[in-house]
Amino acid sequence: MIVNKCSEILLAKSKKLYGNYRDNCTVVQRMLEKYKKLYPNISDYSIMHFIDIAEFCDMIMDKQKLENLNEDECYCLLSAALFAHIGFGLNQEIMNRYVDKLGIQKQAEELTFFQVMSKYHVLFSACLLEEYGDIFEFPSDLHKYAIIRMLHFIGENGTAPVQLEEALVLNNQNVIRLKELAAVLAVGNQLAELKNANIDLSYDKFDKYNSEEIVGFVERNVVRSIKVKDGKLVIEAGGSDSAYTLIERKVNLIIDNFGKIVSSLSDRSDYSLNLFSIVSIELHRLPSAETAEKIYLNKEIEESWTDKDRELFQKLSPEERVFYADYLSTEFETTKFLIEFAKTNKAVLEGLEYRVKSPKSLYNKLYQRVEKSFFDSLADVVRYTIILDPEDYVEQIRSVITALSEKNWKIYALKNYWTNDGFPYNGVNTKFKNPRNYRIEIQFHTKESFDVKMSKEDHDLYEQRRVLEPGCDEYNRILQLQLNLYSNMEYPKNIALLDNI
Repeated sequence: MIVNKCSEILLAKSKKLYGNYRDNCTVVQRMLEKYKKLYPNISDYSIMHFIDIAEFCDMIMDKQKLENLNEDECYCLLSAALFAHIGFGLNQEIMNRYVDKLGIQKQAEELTFFQVMSKYHVLFSACLLEEYGDIFEFPSDLHKYAIIRMLHFIGENGTAPVQLEEALVLNNQNVIRLKELAAVLAVGNQLAELKNANIDLSYDKFDKYNSEEIVGFVERNVVRSIKVKDGKLVIEAGGSDSAYTLIERKVNLIIDNFGKIVSSLSDRSDYSLNLFSIVSIELHRLPSAETAEKIYLNKEIEESWTDKDRELFQKLSPEERVFYADYLSTEFETTKFLIEFAKTNKAVLEGLEYRVKSPKSLYNKLYQRVEKSFFDSLADVVRYTIILDPEDYVEQIRSVITALSEKNWKIYALKNYWTNDGFPYNGVNTKFKNPRNYRIEIQFHTKESFDVKMSKEDHDLYEQRRVLEPGCDEYNRILQLQLNLYSNMEYPKNIALLDNI
């Protein structure tokens, strides 16, 4: 799965290692999806968190340092990032066994199950690989050993008591710079956790936010950008005083850990020899949403609102309103690109007037459902439907993915339903995110698949089926009727070659 520059380099240097890594991605994704169902409000224990770690590792190594990695170093770095969170979601029995194995009984005894899992899940990931690593068929025992050692390192935040070997020499004579790769991974992991939910922070002293769900939302929106400039990694954050204080505390811990990590690598006289392209980390504060004089909205979208939309927009928090406005400004460029794409290719943009979720629909999803959502976890605030010719379908989808990537929209999910014969739907659904964690969803259809999806017959059958117990006779009968609707249409050329992500 190509998620960052390092994975591109791995593919170029070794198709065999890349194939092993890609197969492991599929297995881990299934594990993480299961965990997310158990803990729906925790956004960082998902495939998204792995992508964030991988991208931050790219960021803190410059292009030249990345290209100088050998194929085994690329493989180990990506794999350690991939496996970092498989330990989240263990049952109580296995967790207790790993607590005993790690010797952390005293630290864990006063914590709840969830707190233990949150604090030590990376170490549990290392334990899982040690116990069940054979299911992933690593290229060699040394590769597996290197990945497990790196997980122990980042599980301890890159500090003692973990001591790493300087390097490992493989049978092919490639050298894995274990200590430096683990250092890069540790910082990348800490930045990914900062960008997403910071569940290890204490909220007790902040009475204004006495709900962990509210604090989780505000905090994730406080960090606005993380980027490298002139050799410094700059974190920009805003939000209320209380939320900013939480982030400041977390960033100071990251800065302190970064100093210790760099210090441990400073035995060499030439600093430039290690893998870091950054020399320091800084936190810059942005004006909070409450102090912003005006929120600028897309006039076309705002004019489509009903009175209820306007009323509920004002009920959103200041951070949510600013985020929504930013989405609309982001949407403008993407919509312009897709309109131009449709004009110059055999494509149709369907339902463009419905591309932005209305404030009413948004408010309902955030506050009125039993399972509430966080604003920055929504993938369909901006969504598009593109209809393509079956002959060029796969090629056109790849063209859109490539073009959006060049505009800093990275794909993080692709579901090819054409190859799922047991699911009553045909199409390819994709999700993209940009560096500020804004997300868009694009559905790709043929004219036939779109017409069936939008038909009254399919809709009525779905409404009948969704209230039935899965597996019962009536459920199976209606499911088969739905499957029949999709069974006789023309399938896109080479559709089986489009991999799920």
